[in-house]
Amino acid sequence: MTIFSIAHPLGALMLVFGVMYVIASKDPLKNKFVMDIGILRYALAFISHFITFAMVGKLFLFFWVMVAIDLIFLILFVISRPKTAAA
Repeated sequence: MTIFSIAHPLGALMLVFGVMYVIASKDPLKNKFVMDIGILRYALAFISHFITFAMVGKLFLFFWVMVAIDLIFLILFVISRPKTAAA
């Protein structure tokens, strides 16, 4: 089993998430559940980087860039999440 047998399905999943987030960005109030999924996805990814760091002991620069990207997206999703329904 090579890394490519795992990378291609995960890449396809990330493409589906990307399309889902673009569609949800058009009407965040209607797609609040999708926004919550985005928050959960980026929060878990952010946490998993630090679990990996604790297990391995060091991470390459690429992983720290991914930590920063996940944190930025997490913050953006939390800010853009609709709080309540429109009156």
